[in-house]
Amino acid sequence: MSPQLIRRGRREFSFLSDRFEYAVDLWIKELEKKSGLSFLSSLDCYVVSHLPEIAISRPLTLRHSKDMDRLLYVLVHELVHELLTQNTSKVALFIDTMFARMDPSFRHHIPVFLLQERVVTTVFGRAFFLRQQKLDFLLPEGMIWHTVEELQPHFKTTLWEFLRHDGLVY
Repeated sequence: MSPQLIRRGRREFSFLSDRFEYAVDLWIKELEKKSGLSFLSSLDCYVVSHLPEIAISRPLTLRHSKDMDRLLYVLVHELVHELLTQNTSKVALFIDTMFARMDPSFRHHIPVFLLQERVVTTVFGRAFFLRQQKLDFLLPEGMIWHTVEELQPHFKTTLWEFLRHDGLVY
């Protein structure tokens, strides 16, 4: 079942709907294809004007921004979190084993970043991804992008296949 994003919030944010509806269907298909996983339930996406972070995963909430590219990039990131959360019983043990030596707060961002990079690059192109990635380096979890880049050669088919790879421990 593919999620249906329902934008809720103040009326002034209704201009986001068309761009979201067009893009989300494509992202959902790419996320499922490149992850080897499926969304198991639908979710709501709230867009609000006051939020300390740019986004939170539960409930899926984005802070309104005039930088639409950043907002869309962050939405893909949060959709990856949601996809992995909905498939926790399938992926958690592999993530915890593969990245056991890493700080738990960063451990779960590695597969998120791997899949986010693959989907964003496919949908928007490499230049778009690199512009947005530069902003990620300013965030605490941005420091793990170097680890993600080292792991890219091992991510050949789907994220699910990558996570099940025997013997790869980082």
